[in-house]
Amino acid sequence: FALAIFYLLFNYYGIDIKKGIIKNEKVFLMSAPAAGADLVNMLQKGDCVMITDQTDFWYKVKWKDQDAYIRISNVYLVQ
Repeated sequence: FALAIFYLLFNYYGIDIKKGIIKNEKVFLMSAPAAGADLVNMLQKGDCVMITDQTDFWYKVKWKDQDAYIRISNVYLVQ
């Protein structure tokens, strides 16, 4: 239910939200769009993320109420 409200609010304000599925084992979720940034969490194959933006070859995602970054090559984009 909360995810539906989150999705509707962002659509109402014109922010494009996409869903991504992690496609590799042990994927690093970083605090900034850089390999040297702090590690936020390690995701597993099949985990789901909400994509809010893109910077070069990084997706900005929402993970447990915080912004984080993941390399695009580790995510299947779901439209």
